[in-house]
Amino acid sequence: MAAQLTRHIATLLGLTCLLARDAVALITVGAVDTDGFAEDVEIAASTAYVADGANGLRVIDVSDPSAPAEIGAVVTSGYHLDVALAGDIAYVASLFTGLELIDISDPAAPSWISSLGTPDHARGLTVADGFAYVAAGASGLRLIRVSNPNVLSERGAVDTPGFAHDVAVAASLAYVADGPAGLRVVDVSNPSQASEIGFAETPGDARGIALVGGLAYVADGPGGLRVIDVSNPAAPTEVGFRTFGFRSSVNDVVVVGAVAYVADQTWGLRVVDVSDPAEPTQINSIGTPGAALGLEASGDFAYVADQTSGVRVIRISEPH
Repeated sequence: MAAQLTRHIATLLGLTCLLARDAVALITVGAVDTDGFAEDVEIAASTAYVADGANGLRVIDVSDPSAPAEIGAVVTSGYHLDVALAGDIAYVASLFTGLELIDISDPAAPSWISSLGTPDHARGLTVADGFAYVAAGASGLRLIRVSNPNVLSERGAVDTPGFAHDVAVAASLAYVADGPAGLRVVDVSNPSQASEIGFAETPGDARGIALVGGLAYVADGPGGLRVIDVSNPAAPTEVGFRTFGFRSSVNDVVVVGAVAYVADQTWGLRVVDVSDPAEPTQINSIGTPGAALGLEASGDFAYVADQTSGVRVIRISEPH
């Protein structure tokens, strides 16, 4: 009993510290309305790269968060849904053109390098160890060699049972947010023989994923935020969840320390304490005028891809 009480007090103290640290009101300090539909955003240094639907990749200077400004863009024939950054290249998942590579060595003048189609529309991706791992809807996970950016080649694929929206990779394992089929775990140690080794069902529609340690945080649409223990990848197990009520639809999640930042396409940005994975607790939120579809958190700010209203810059903590 004493040990249990001690743990309970420690949990309360930890939450109190978290609340004190993040008690600052969330404030939208800046915004830029992109020409297209902002679907996703990634940050490198003081620059935001936005997958802007039919209006391609937009590059935004966010060095002054109160006055973000577009400094460059490249438009292709695709409909850009997701973007990942590695070195001087932006990797873009497109509904119509599959995987696209964009040279961003000069952010003010991004330029198309190459592309490779996927059997179904590319929706999400990540890049690791010379491969782009592309979540391609009904055609599942595609493994594309990108070590030579000018010559792309698919080296493997797994047709997951659901509808692949997003993917994260760690230690030769790919974790796929597979829509109605939940979380799927794929062994990619040998790309040409990639195979599913485990899964965990979720009640909603798995659309986004973040990995931290042995936990996968799944943005599960109407199912809210699901926390899944993947320390045994062959048998992932849900350990906690948080739903957000009427019409909520969670589309993306980023985890920093003990805090999850959640893009709720209906209600905006939510901030969730995940210091106890078994009981995620919302500690703050702020509405956005569009549909919050993607986000990134960096330093004192969250950057929300808010579809019809472009990118919103939201202060999430006091400046250091």
